[in-house]
Amino acid sequence: MPERQTGMTSSSAATALDSMNSSLAELCAPHYHNCSFDVPRRFSGFAQRLQLALSQLTRSTSSLDAFPPSVLTALKGIAGELGEALKTLSCYRTKGKIFVLINCNSLCKSINEKTVAISGWLALLDSAIEDLPDLRKKIADLSRDMKQAQFKVTENEERVQQTLQKQGEATQTKTSKPVESAIIMDLARALGVDHENHAELSKQIRLLRNDFAGSNSPHGTPDFGVVREDSGQLGRTGPMSQRAWNSKTTLKSLRSRISCVP
Repeated sequence: MPERQTGMTSSSAATALDSMNSSLAELCAPHYHNCSFDVPRRFSGFAQRLQLALSQLTRSTSSLDAFPPSVLTALKGIAGELGEALKTLSCYRTKGKIFVLINCNSLCKSINEKTVAISGWLALLDSAIEDLPDLRKKIADLSRDMKQAQFKVTENEERVQQTLQKQGEATQTKTSKPVESAIIMDLARALGVDHENHAELSKQIRLLRNDFAGSNSPHGTPDFGVVREDSGQLGRTGPMSQRAWNSKTTLKSLRSRISCVP
């Protein structure tokens, strides 16, 4: 057990703790923990475990200054990665489901990177608290599980994402009615709605239109490689930038497919 000291933690430690507690409180909230998408739901589970470990760590001493400097380094690192992860996951809360599906691969990639980074910081934290065996085990287990998490999009989400990508390309080929029906059924399944519920599907398309408009703002969407709008075209930012998307084509195509399906 580290020697207890009186007084408050250092300013840096307090700032890191405040940042972590704020991010973890949000990440453990029901809108992430009960999300219909697997990525935020699983990450929220990790956040709950991290929240418990952090609580035990702060209860173990009157001041984090009693720990080696590497503890503060680890906490700062975790705080930074949690903040970035929260920015990415906010897309699942603030954007419509179709927008999330369009960006599912880049969202998943970003969260995988943040999860592995947090795992590394947890490994550093684990090595620095030798006198707390129970807490060390919890942190070591969490570090291992986060390192091995490998978030993935589902097969249906991947298929829908590829379909939506085609809808966003400027040149379209005419498709048959059976293909139209299959597209809508896949989309409805990914959205968690009945494929005959045209009202809900239309609502999701309206949300997509608003999302496209909102992403035009420099502060409308976190910078994790999602679709953005620029002069009517949508393109990917960062390393995911490979294709152009046309928002008007996407919306028009989806609306026409819903209206054509009996």
